[in-house]
Amino acid sequence: MVSAREPDHNVRLGSLLAEASPDALIAITPDATIVYWNQAAESIFGYSRSEAVGASKFDLIVPPDRIGEARRLLAETLRIGSASGETVRRRKDGSVVHLDVSTKVAHDPDGIGELIVVSHKDVTAIRSLHEAAQEALEEKTRALEAAREELARNERLAILGQLAGGVSHELRNPLGVIKNAVYYLNMVLPDDAKARKHLGIVEREIAAADRIVTGLLDFARVTPANRVAMNVNDTVREYLASKPPPANVTPVVTLAADLPAVHADAGQIELVLGNLVTNAVQAMANGGTLTVETMVVGEAVCISVADTGVGIIEVHLAKIFEPLFTTKAKGIGLGLSVARRLAVANGATMTAESAPGRGSVFTIRFAEPA
Repeated sequence: MVSAREPDHNVRLGSLLAEASPDALIAITPDATIVYWNQAAESIFGYSRSEAVGASKFDLIVPPDRIGEARRLLAETLRIGSASGETVRRRKDGSVVHLDVSTKVAHDPDGIGELIVVSHKDVTAIRSLHEAAQEALEEKTRALEAAREELARNERLAILGQLAGGVSHELRNPLGVIKNAVYYLNMVLPDDAKARKHLGIVEREIAAADRIVTGLLDFARVTPANRVAMNVNDTVREYLASKPPPANVTPVVTLAADLPAVHADAGQIELVLGNLVTNAVQAMANGGTLTVETMVVGEAVCISVADTGVGIIEVHLAKIFEPLFTTKAKGIGLGLSVARRLAVANGATMTAESAPGRGSVFTIRFAEPA
C-alpha cells in the first residue's frame, strides 16, 4: 500500500481483491484524510470515490456525536497497530448504518510513511434481525411469566375458595345463634337502656360479620351465569329504585335510549352494579355525586359508575381487583374481586380509572350485544 504522499498510487491500492470485497475498505492518513475508497464503500456510504478521496473521514462519514469515539479508535490503532469495535456511521443521504469496524496500520512499500486501513462490515440487517429476535424473545418471556403468574393465581384462588366456603358455613351457624340470643335479650330487658345500647352494638357487629361471611360465600360459589337477552337500563333502574343512595349523595342517572340488549344474567349484573355503587358511596363519606350511566361505545354496551370521592392512588389501583386486597378499615377485600368474576362470567370486562382527590370511574363493558 502506498503512502499519503503518493496519491497516484491509488490504482495499486485498489487491487482486485480490495475491489471485490463486500466490506467497505478505506485507507486514511494519521490525520484521517481518505486516500483510498473501494466500490463497497461507494455502495454502503453513497459517496463516489472522487467525492471521498481527499476528504476528512471525520467530516464525511462520522456523525458529530461519534467523533470522539472515532478519534479514540484512531489513536488506539496508531498506538498498538490495530483496533476494532461496533459503531455507527453516516451515509450521504443522512441515514445511519451500523458497522463492525476493524483497523490496522499499514506501511507503504518504501517504509516512508504509514496509513490506516479501515474495514467496515455492514451489520445493519443483522442488527435489525437480532433486535427483532430479542424483542420477540422478551415478548415470549413476558407472556410465559404472565401465564405462570396466572396459573399460580388460579391455584391460590381455588384453595382460597375452598377455604372461604368451609369457613363461611362454620361461621354462619354461631352468628345465627348469637343473633337469636340478642333478639331474646331485647325482649326480656325492654327497660334496661344500658343493656339495650350494648345489644345494639352487638347487632351491628353481627350484621358486619354476616356481610363478610356473605362475601366469602359469594367468592367461594361457582354459579354459572344464566345468560339471556336483557336490557341493562332495566337493571340500573330497578337497583337504584330499591336501594337509593344516602341523603348526602346526589344520584345522576343517564340511560342511553334504544340501548341494545346483552346476553347476561340480570341477577348477577345487579350484584356487580350493587358492589360498584356501594364502593362509590363509601368513597364519599362526606357526600358527593354518584353518576350512573349507560352508553354504547363502538359495538360495546357499557355501564359506568362514577363518584366524586377520595380516589385511589396508582399503586392501589393496580391491585383493587385482587382477592383480599383492601384499604378499608372494615371488610376483607372480596367485593371487587367477586364483581369482576361475575362480569367476566357474563361476557363483560371491568376497568377502573381513578386519581387521588378526583374520584373513581368503574366501567362494565359488554363486548357482544345480544
